[in-house]
Amino acid sequence: MSPPPSSPPAEQAATPPRIDRSPVPMRSVYAKQARALHPDLTPKDDYEILMLGSDDLKGYTTDAKRAWLSEEWTETVDEYGSEAEARQGIKEYLDAMVEPSGDKPTSDDPDVGYIPIPQTNLTLRFWPGSLAEAEYCMDFVVTATRTPVNVPDDYHVWIVPDPAMPWVQATMTEVLSIEKIHGIHKNDIKEGCEKFILRDGLYCQLAYKDQSIMRFRVPARAQAFVDDDITTYHPQP
Repeated sequence: MSPPPSSPPAEQAATPPRIDRSPVPMRSVYAKQARALHPDLTPKDDYEILMLGSDDLKGYTTDAKRAWLSEEWTETVDEYGSEAEARQGIKEYLDAMVEPSGDKPTSDDPDVGYIPIPQTNLTLRFWPGSLAEAEYCMDFVVTATRTPVNVPDDYHVWIVPDPAMPWVQATMTEVLSIEKIHGIHKNDIKEGCEKFILRDGLYCQLAYKDQSIMRFRVPARAQAFVDDDITTYHPQP
C-alpha cells in the first residue's frame, strides 16, 4: 500500500514590514499635507509647498488660491529683503529634519496597539510618534471595523496622577486633540482625522457617556540617547 501523501506545510502569515519612522525633511511633511489639502494644485517650488501645506484655504477656488499665493509671495519677499533671500530662507526651513507625529497609521502597521472602551463600540488606538520628543499618538476607532472617528462630544481624556509616581503629575489635566489645540472647531475637523499627541508612559483617564471611567497607560519606549554636551549626574551607592 502506498503511504499517504505528506501534508502540505502550513502557510506562514506574512509579517508586516516595520514602518520607517526615522527623521524626514520638513519638506516631505509639507508636501504631503499640500497634496491632501489641495488636490487641484501642484506646488511649483518650496514656497508653494510651504504655503499650501500650511493652510487649507477653505472656500477658495483654484484661481483664488493662485492669486493668494502671488500676494503672499510679494509680502514674503518684502520681509526677507529679496527673492533670493526668501527662497534660501524657505529652503533652509524645509531642509530641516523632523520626526513627524500624528500621521494616521495603516491598517497593517505592526506598531499599533488597541484598548477597547468598555460598553461601547469604540476602541482607543495608539501608534508611535516622535521618539526624540517621546510623543505617542492616539485616536478613536470603531471596534468592529477599525475605522477612525472623531472624538464623540461626551468623551474627555485626562492626564491623572500616576499611582506609581504620584509626585510627577500632582493634578488632573484635560488633554485636547491636536486639531482643537490649533483652534479648529469640532465641526470643521474632517471625520476620522482627529487625534491626540500624548507622551510615552502617561497615566490617563477617559471619562465618557454617563461619566463612566476607564484608565489606561500610554505605551513607553526606550528613549534615544541625546548628546547635548551637558553632564547628567546620578546618585551612586
